[in-house]
Amino acid sequence: MKTARKTAKKKSPARRPRLSLDRRLEMLVERAEAGLKAAEADRDRLARLEKEAMKDRRNNENHRRNSSRVLEDAFAASLPRVMKSAHGIVIRPQDVKMRVRKGRKKPEYDFVAPNGKIVLVGEVKTRFTMGDVVKLVGAMTLFRRDFPEFAKLKLYGVAAGGTIDDDALSEALKEGFIVLQMDGAQVHPATGKKYRPTAY
Repeated sequence: MKTARKTAKKKSPARRPRLSLDRRLEMLVERAEAGLKAAEADRDRLARLEKEAMKDRRNNENHRRNSSRVLEDAFAASLPRVMKSAHGIVIRPQDVKMRVRKGRKKPEYDFVAPNGKIVLVGEVKTRFTMGDVVKLVGAMTLFRRDFPEFAKLKLYGVAAGGTIDDDALSEALKEGFIVLQMDGAQVHPATGKKYRPTAY
């Protein structure tokens, strides 16, 4: 006896009604507008982040500049005491001039201190590096050109730093500079009493 085979008919998936051309265009416009809004939001967010980053950079730069000024002032205030005790050089506090420049295009010297016989020219850094030694050498070669009124005075370079790299210290001493550094809150010479700086 033959059994009738029931063949299950596969149900074809229901077809979605085809969207009209107008509706498809409308959806494309909606997607484009959504993408444009997202891009504008990203651009605004990026602009805010850039503005905040610029503000942070300015604050950091102002903080660094203020710290440098405080350090320069500390070295300048200690200069008369340290020069007299370490090198027998008498400098009056009122003769220490800060951030001296002759004309806008001329280099700035962190401090200049004449006493009628000699003139000290100082470069002050939070961390004194080899590059700062090179900069001070350059400043020494230009100083007499910028300040002809000191042409007859002996010229001494002063390298001053909150900390001083070992290679910078070694090179500064080879150049004959007076080297000063911070020890706690006090300024001290970085050399022994037998050290004799070289006049330029």
